[in-house]
Amino acid sequence: MKVVLTVIAVCLSALTLTVIDLPEFATEAEATVAPASSSAPQDLMKPGGETGPVGAPAATLPLRWKVSWAVEDVTAYCGTAVIVTNDTASTVNVQVEWFHYTGTSRGYSSLAVIAFGQRIWVSSGPYGPTEIDPKPYYPDQSEDLGYLLGYARVHADDPRIQVAAVQYCRDGLDTDKNIVTITQIPVRPVGATMEYFQAGMPATWTPPMVVPEVPE
Repeated sequence: MKVVLTVIAVCLSALTLTVIDLPEFATEAEATVAPASSSAPQDLMKPGGETGPVGAPAATLPLRWKVSWAVEDVTAYCGTAVIVTNDTASTVNVQVEWFHYTGTSRGYSSLAVIAFGQRIWVSSGPYGPTEIDPKPYYPDQSEDLGYLLGYARVHADDPRIQVAAVQYCRDGLDTDKNIVTITQIPVRPVGATMEYFQAGMPATWTPPMVVPEVPE
């Protein structure tokens, strides 16, 4: 009797599995593990679908300052201004180079900054096809980058320059649109420029050091 019941149970199981459409379950499972179609990340694309940045660093003057980040985004109406001030009594040649966050150069431009003068570089402006109005930062040099998520470097033939940087965002592209945010971007001197600004400090002064933490 037990043998008969076992045979009946096996037959019922087989019939049940036949009714259930198992191939559909298999197809659904395969779909869940199928790789998604690959496409370039959004921040590697320029407007219009042109793929992103190319190029090695191009600046030829010594590196003086690093700008922590730089953006050019027409969808958010945001751009970047780099302000360079000459602290010397003679003209200083300055190059500002823009980089994608992957480390590839998106272009650079050179200007001569007169004695005790100031020049402003912007990621784009009224002089290029991407018109994010940079005012109140009136640019001396505008670099049309199309789209940028990255940083900037400031090079000069004299270390005695000061650099500031800001990100500005508007509520539209037209010149009458309002600025909604102005964000100070951290900058830091490097090399001889850092040494110049440290001059006059106590002889025993040393830069801050990172102290490793002892696990508890």
